[in-house]
Amino acid sequence: MKIQNVAKTIVRDTAGHVLLLRRSAADNIRAGEWDFPGGGVEAGEDIAVGAVREVMEEVGLDFQPGDLRLIYAATKSSSAGDASVNRFVYTAVMSSDQTVKLSHEHSAYQWFTIDDALREFSHPVYTEALRYARDNNLLN
Repeated sequence: MKIQNVAKTIVRDTAGHVLLLRRSAADNIRAGEWDFPGGGVEAGEDIAVGAVREVMEEVGLDFQPGDLRLIYAATKSSSAGDASVNRFVYTAVMSSDQTVKLSHEHSAYQWFTIDDALREFSHPVYTEALRYARDNNLLN
């Protein structure tokens, strides 16, 4: 069985809102749905380094691995059942001097309160991660 590592980051602003990205309508996976910045970690790449790279590629925010805090991890089978997917969820606070710059992979972004993000989000693992982080005060 193939193993995939995916790293997502719950980016927060200084007011505690979380950044969600609207996946492009042309995306092959979950088109039009809200998502956190992140994606697949490359073979041999450190998970946190992959998370930093993905955030830079998708929203142009510059973090270092030490700026991220791992708050959730889960392993599930892929929807096709042909892989084991390890999902790592980090959190980081965006400094006020940075600006979100969307890549072609997303059509919009929005800042949500945690509770509003939970209502808008549809991915079961990432919803579970956000709820776990909220309930255990990991986003403060």
